[in-house]
Amino acid sequence: MFPGAPGRSHNHTYIGNRTVDASSTPASLRDGPTTCDLEADASTYWTPTLYEAADQSRRWPRSSTTRNTRRGRSSRYPMG
Repeated sequence: MFPGAPGRSHNHTYIGNRTVDASSTPASLRDGPTTCDLEADASTYWTPTLYEAADQSRRWPRSSTTRNTRRGRSSRYPMG
């Protein structure tokens, strides 16, 4: 959200790459472990952290799906 400025943004819950932080680089992400089923997936995925108002230790699960509805060829995101 704000690279190089930890704590500046609201909280996020991360999945995927386990080494992500405010100073992550493409190289550091490639070298880090992942929670993804595909070990080669070094990406990190995030969502704003949702807390129950009375108990900030309880996190709410969330899932989202993205689908390409355009016809034609898909391509991967560029490095970096």
